[in-house]
Amino acid sequence: MAQKQLLILFQHPPIGTIFYAEGLRLAMGVATMSKVEHAVEIVYRGDGAYFALQSVDRIGAAPFISALLRAGWVLKVEEESLASRHIGHDLVASDIEIINHRKVMELIKQSDFVLDF
Repeated sequence: MAQKQLLILFQHPPIGTIFYAEGLRLAMGVATMSKVEHAVEIVYRGDGAYFALQSVDRIGAAPFISALLRAGWVLKVEEESLASRHIGHDLVASDIEIINHRKVMELIKQSDFVLDF
């Protein structure tokens, strides 16, 4: 079976919803099926960029984030989303990689499935 590319985009603010925990739970489920069968990318963009802040409350999502990181997955945030919200790179959590808009668009084009949370 050919490897499927799944992109999970978090584009909504991380306040007052369970989108982040549920999206990460989905990523965790797919990622643990098999890295050989499924490649999962996680990108924060738009208002979702606020989740990349060091100071954000990750209580509900922390178990999923730590498990994904231990398994070698990389969480990413779009640089232009940070800039348009006046969020400096120094405010981004150390476990999140900053990528540019062009790279996000490449990930979207390469993906078999794109899910928006």
